[in-house]
Amino acid sequence: MVRDLFSRTQERADTSAHTARKSNPSLWAADAVHRANNLAQMSYSLASLDLGQAHGLVGDNPRAAARALARAYAELGAPDQPELPVPCAPMIDAIATRLVALFGSTRDIGLTLSLQDVQLLPEYRRVISLIGSELIINALKYAFPSGHAGNIWVTLERKADGIEFSVTDNGVGLALATLEGQGTSLIRRLCTIVGGDLQYRSAGSGLEATISIPVQKNV
Repeated sequence: MVRDLFSRTQERADTSAHTARKSNPSLWAADAVHRANNLAQMSYSLASLDLGQAHGLVGDNPRAAARALARAYAELGAPDQPELPVPCAPMIDAIATRLVALFGSTRDIGLTLSLQDVQLLPEYRRVISLIGSELIINALKYAFPSGHAGNIWVTLERKADGIEFSVTDNGVGLALATLEGQGTSLIRRLCTIVGGDLQYRSAGSGLEATISIPVQKNV
């Protein structure tokens, strides 16, 4: 049921991503803005959704939670000054916390955040936040079937050679072949905007997705 709920509401935000060209980073950067705005609209539509609450899929106040999530996505898609670095942790925190609050609280899915004070150019923050959003949504959809409880960990660290961002769950785990059908192609294309590398690996019974981004002189 949770998978169906996500599929019905998220499919509106997917169309533009499949029409963009992987070889054109500027087009993908524009698509990232468009996707953030689409996700904001999707979240606003969830604010008036009664089906999820009736089936115990969302919390007691889904409208407030969905509106809060929509505001975070809307901020992510807003115009910015591309040459000025911005803090990444508050945006990632807002999106991750509100996604799990909206779709994980009634299933006892917890969230642990470990976010260093990393400042990046707005385009980088947007891409990392959208990748994190996709990975968290996938975990909520597929990692905890049949009402299983669990936890999602989100980590952002600055390394000597770049930035490392990871989303880990202790759910049922998925084979790589299955992952490639769950939005991984979109995530990989978003990674091209920032020159990032995506790797999956088993984490106990669950799954860890890590994006490594090399240091940029202007970041």
